[in-house]
Amino acid sequence: NPAVFTGTSATGTGTITATLSGPAVAGGCQFDATRTAFETPSGGPAGAQFPHGVFRFVATSCTGSVTVTLKSPQPLPDGPRLIKFGPSGPGADRYTWFEWTDAQIAGDTITFTITDNGAGDTDPTLGVIADPAGPALLAPAPAPAQATPVPTLSPAALVLLACAAGVLGWR
Repeated sequence: NPAVFTGTSATGTGTITATLSGPAVAGGCQFDATRTAFETPSGGPAGAQFPHGVFRFVATSCTGSVTVTLKSPQPLPDGPRLIKFGPSGPGADRYTWFEWTDAQIAGDTITFTITDNGAGDTDPTLGVIADPAGPALLAPAPAPAQATPVPTLSPAALVLLACAAGVLGWR
């Protein structure tokens, strides 16, 4: 089935199955097996760990949107986020790693929808969707620095200081 791609995770955790679904699949949308792979990401957000690597896929004959389901060999650790590389919005010129907030992640399954020439699609060719993405654990943001209290004088000490300054100024 050209709408299913199976391979070994880039980190050696086991076999992952990727499936395309939605109306685009009935229209012929399928994985290009020669340009689809599970691999180790190059770069990524600072501190991000990809427990299974990333899924870099190319799907052809895809008009509109397609839903991608990734079934991992084991449940993901708590708190994963789907991180993608590409344009973060339609027409964006800058490619970057970003969180895909519309992904559903439960146990060993991740599901997300991507639109041809939309956010995350790195191939501008009409009908071709290219997308590197993977579940990542992100390092927690550093805690904000605690403010250091500055010592001050009591109101009585401030009055005394003002008087002393006045006496010195009068002399």
